Amino acid sequence: MYKLPAKTLLNKPLSKERLYKELSFKPGERRVVDGDVSRIDIAAVLAPETLPALMPGKKVKTLYVLRLELKREACGGETLRLLARLPQTLVFALAFGGKVRFALVFEGRVFTTEAFPEESAALTLKGTTFDLLWLHLVADIAGLACGNEDSLKFQIARREQRQRLEAERASTEKKMWKEPQQHKRNELFERLQELDQEIAELDREREELG
Repeated sequence: MYKLPAKTLLNKPLSKERLYKELSFKPGERRVVDGDVSRIDIAAVLAPETLPALMPGKKVKTLYVLRLELKREACGGETLRLLARLPQTLVFALAFGGKVRFALVFEGRVFTTEAFPEESAALTLKGTTFDLLWLHLVADIAGLACGNEDSLKFQIARREQRQRLEAERASTEKKMWKEPQQHKRNELFERLQELDQEIAELDREREELG
């Protein structure tokens, strides 16, 4: 499953009721997860016992792959954040309609891949320690350049900054075309040029990171 080594595979059902109790979910939180997820399985356990070639990490000792059978194609970020309260390092396999998307929560943010046919979906394991394995999975699933934890945080911050600039640019352009006064249109046009320059600088940074 997911092209993982056979020794790591478990495919053990995880009782939602037991999980809710362990995490002390409130009724509303239970409803959130129940609304998205019909079944949870521990698909694989990545640990020193199952991946002896990897050295134990300082932060990550064991990594679990949880397969979530979804009730609908979309899985809310709140559901994944709630499940990520488990005191383990988790990668989620979101299964629906014969396809799978991989997801994880990093720095409080939810990252998800595109959907793949479940029979061909694969998690690529890289690194010499479990810390590095986790960082590589974060980079792969979030679409970031591989790097240390600070590098990943930096890239995420820059991506979010670019999204804010893009939103401001769209809003500014819309205002410009509606503005009846020429001098105000000119001011808005100048701001558009500034935004384009800031976005271009962020894109150059991203290209340099690879």
